[in-house]
Amino acid sequence: MIVHVLENNYMPPWPADPTFSKFIDEKKITKKDKESIVNWVNQGGLEGDININYEPTINKKEKPDLIVHMQEAYKIKGDNNDKFLMMKFPFELPNDTFIKKIEFVSLRVISTTRL
Repeated sequence: MIVHVLENNYMPPWPADPTFSKFIDEKKITKKDKESIVNWVNQGGLEGDININYEPTINKKEKPDLIVHMQEAYKIKGDNNDKFLMMKFPFELPNDTFIKKIEFVSLRVISTTRL
């Protein structure tokens, strides 16, 4: 499935016209990166080191006013079906607060099934 969606330009989804403008954190992938992923899949999709702690890509120029964490990881079953969900991150603020910016950071994605 990974090879199919990459070769048919279905993934990653990026409908914006790259010749019109540039966007922060564009969801594009280079031809070289696509070839690397296809080669990885064709070689058996070996699992890497799951104990690596990846640094989030937080905007380091501005310190956040608040950081909210998930209480526990949400595991996604690796069945090639899209998941649409809503999550509540419980937190309380002592006063009414105006929020200028929100950033969501995914630290790690782990499939529960192997290729």
